[in-house]
Amino acid sequence: MILLALAALQGARAGDPVRAWETLYDARLVEAADGTPEVAALYYEEVVSDLTADDPLYGTSWYWLGRARYGLGDTEAAVTALRTAMRDPSARARAGALLARIELKSRAIATLPVTLGFENGIGAFVRAWDQAEKGAMEARKIAGRPVLAWGTTVAAGEPDRIAAALEVERAVTRIAFQVRAHAFPAELRVTVSDGAGGRYSAPVIQVPTGEWLDVVMPASSFRSTDGARGGAGSALRPDDRVRLLEIEDLTGLLSPDRGENVIFLDSFDIR
Repeated sequence: MILLALAALQGARAGDPVRAWETLYDARLVEAADGTPEVAALYYEEVVSDLTADDPLYGTSWYWLGRARYGLGDTEAAVTALRTAMRDPSARARAGALLARIELKSRAIATLPVTLGFENGIGAFVRAWDQAEKGAMEARKIAGRPVLAWGTTVAAGEPDRIAAALEVERAVTRIAFQVRAHAFPAELRVTVSDGAGGRYSAPVIQVPTGEWLDVVMPASSFRSTDGARGGAGSALRPDDRVRLLEIEDLTGLLSPDRGENVIFLDSFDIR
């Protein structure tokens, strides 16, 4: 059945482009029926072997190859395929989202308590793939202390965000860190997700320039933003497992300041 689908796909690409998309969808049904990532990967490798960048199937096929390779645990091959998929604007969003998830998982925090000091890099934090053009994120020394330097470009109505994943079995009871801004004050919001559809945000932080702000957020300061798990405004519960931590720069939404800025983070402690 796989070989028949391949033959049909090759014939479809030579003719009707609409039929080509239909055949690729049929091939995914074959993949689902077989149920093995090994067969899926072999199939998609055959599909992409003679595709050109202007083929309507280019980005989608490379995306599914990357997804299949990731299912096999071959992260390096998956990343290569997904980066190829991102050359196609039609596949860029989902390929970028999967790349971000792969990076989050590879950097995930595995034990608590943990303090991220940034002596050896950016730690568990990953930049949102669709905000990469706003600036670089790197470890940097400020007056001899290693910090996370989150470069951003503030534009009206546009937020920015970074995130860290957690793969731990115990609940988060407190998040604490130090933060300061470089060019102008920043408006930050910390949000956590419980992996079951619930999102909880702490109050917005006004970050100064020129001095470090000590931030301490007990679990009770995080309130539901979407009505999940107890209704809007309900607190993060002691037994809720945090799976994702996001820091959002809302300066472009809440402040008149515009332009390039750098947000420095240090001594990021999760308990």
